[in-house]
Amino acid sequence: MRLHRGRRRSTLVHWPEKVDHRLDLLLYLANQAGENTSRAQLLAALVAAAPRDGAKLARLLRKYRTQDEETFTREAEEIPRLPEGPRKPGPRGSALEPPEPG
Repeated sequence: MRLHRGRRRSTLVHWPEKVDHRLDLLLYLANQAGENTSRAQLLAALVAAAPRDGAKLARLLRKYRTQDEETFTREAEEIPRLPEGPRKPGPRGSALEPPEPG
């Protein structure tokens, strides 16, 4: 079975609005590149691709914890503004790929 089709678990995330906006931006860019994806699928892909190295993860955490909002926001200014309005729904179950032969 493909990883993205595995058993589901719901995760509630509380994070800064600027980080949430960045997720919307990344989702927009992935969809513009031809992917039909969702916030959950994008987050899962990022977690699945994260290094399994404690020192590297610690550096990422320190960078996140010390980064100021202005610098973080300025990095996104190079990318076109997101379209206004509600987010479109991501892919649904069977739309992702055909079931694997049994």
